[in-house]
Amino acid sequence: MTGAPGTKIGFVQAGRVRGGLRGLDEVIPGDVRVEHVGMDVVMDFTIKSSYDANRPLMGQKERYLQRVPQAVREGGWQGAAVMGWPVQMMNPGIFEELRAALTVPVTMAAPASSTALKAFGARRILLMTPWDDSVDSRLREYLSGAGLEVVSPRSKPYDCIADGLAVRSGQVMELTKQAFHDAGAIQAVYFQAPLASYPVLEQLEQELGVPMITSNLAALWWVLSSLGKRYSISGHGRLLSEWPGVPVSS
Repeated sequence: MTGAPGTKIGFVQAGRVRGGLRGLDEVIPGDVRVEHVGMDVVMDFTIKSSYDANRPLMGQKERYLQRVPQAVREGGWQGAAVMGWPVQMMNPGIFEELRAALTVPVTMAAPASSTALKAFGARRILLMTPWDDSVDSRLREYLSGAGLEVVSPRSKPYDCIADGLAVRSGQVMELTKQAFHDAGAIQAVYFQAPLASYPVLEQLEQELGVPMITSNLAALWWVLSSLGKRYSISGHGRLLSEWPGVPVSS
């Protein structure tokens, strides 16, 4: 493990901060400090349509463009990750404008994940999320624009985000295995972070033989890589244990 002491990065969450992000706290290297900031946007995840449940994020771009640079300055962050695909989906251009507004490396969930998928040479991927197709279709479109062929499960055992977030890791594993075999010729699996995939990442990699990418871990990998850091963190999937380099085109 390499890296200079005192590296400090920040993760920005759309809602209220209730501790760290799922799957993230236990993988933070000892020489890295992570600060979490919440935008306090309140969403109703019991709404059936995943798109409608995320509507409160619409029109929040200016708040992000003010709050994120402020958090970077006040926190002394050396890099930042603004999490949640719906944030980017509901605020077109936000990623590009954040990059222009900041002098430190910044990423978001989907860009970090697509970069991690490409770092493994994956082109045909399986997309696993807690959402319905009103959000999945837009994420597939984004990933397709990044040069990826994206397949979603034929069906999911939940019909609103609240139920998707409640699915346990054992169920996620079985759903993923079924969708993987249904799709055929999949080169990697992309889990959007709220889905409870972390406890079964390594088992899925061993059984299915392809990398498992999650948005939270991909963001951590991207930010630290952009700061010139490289680690080998076992027990949480190949992205962190192998720590591939960020593709030059990313």
